[in-house]
Amino acid sequence: MTAPVAAGSPVPALDPGALAVALKEAGPGLDEAGLRRLLTGVAGAPPGADPDGWMRLVADRPSPSLVAALRLLHQSLIAPARPLPGPADRLGALRLVLAARGLDGFLVPHADEQQNEYIPPRAERLAWLTGFTGSAGLAIVLKDRA
Repeated sequence: MTAPVAAGSPVPALDPGALAVALKEAGPGLDEAGLRRLLTGVAGAPPGADPDGWMRLVADRPSPSLVAALRLLHQSLIAPARPLPGPADRLGALRLVLAARGLDGFLVPHADEQQNEYIPPRAERLAWLTGFTGSAGLAIVLKDRA
């Protein structure tokens, strides 16, 4: 299980040689650049029931050395703890994107991509963007109001 690093705590340095050896043990298909792209997505996702489950994307049965290297690399990506932006900041960022693309508005439904009745935490887009946690809703984000 990956233990979170407290804000301001130093993250142990990742030995590039150890990572290369561990990736070689994992087999073909993923280089360090590809692994960093994968981990960027992992770091941005909410933790699941098995915080190390993503390691099976790298190797079916990761060796202890690979697990250790992956944990360090993962920690290095999430360690720079900075305050998470709140809904007002997120709405502002969305409005900047809307303006850059010449759009007047954007709809954010309280639904996931399959229109499920029960939405998994990873798909709570409306709650993430606006802070609304009700059971049904729709955000209409315009240039000056939502």
